[in-house]
Amino acid sequence: HTVSVWLGYDKTDENTYLDSEITGSTYPSKIVKNIFEKIIDKYGYREFQQPDSVVLKEIDSYSLKKENKIYLATEYTPKNNVLKEYFDKNNCPTQLNVFWKAPLKVNDATILLNELRQAEISFTIKQSHVDYYIYKNGQELIKITGKENEKIKYTDIEYMQGDVYYILPKHKLVFVSGEALSGEKSKELSLN
Repeated sequence: HTVSVWLGYDKTDENTYLDSEITGSTYPSKIVKNIFEKIIDKYGYREFQQPDSVVLKEIDSYSLKKENKIYLATEYTPKNNVLKEYFDKNNCPTQLNVFWKAPLKVNDATILLNELRQAEISFTIKQSHVDYYIYKNGQELIKITGKENEKIKYTDIEYMQGDVYYILPKHKLVFVSGEALSGEKSKELSLN
């Protein structure tokens, strides 16, 4: 059963209006309550049966507000960004929001030796919500942030022959067991 209640005047002026204590969730709610009590007394109560053609999905409210797009929530989507919504099963979202997934791997990292015999590491920022950590011989060297598609060049002035580098992307907003959610590290870079 569906009930809709509206109280008021088609046009309001100083002689035709209702006080705020009467409208909204006060008297209209009491009217709906009385109607449903009579319906339940006569027909009983039962839960709404969801049709087979309807599915419940968890979607990401962040992308809905920011991009006006509907994506499925991921396992890392913060609970306050998860909305449960019903969809026709033939017309429901299927793509996960990449914003709340593990960061994308850096695939275009390169290294070269400049004229001062320093290592120059270059790569492209893939996601602006990710920090990019350059590691040297397994130790964190520097954290780099930037905008999507920004070309980055970092020069290691303390390069020594045999040094090995890689880039590890870490999410700025998603943490698992107290650690930033990491993506896959880049290929190892060396000048050997």
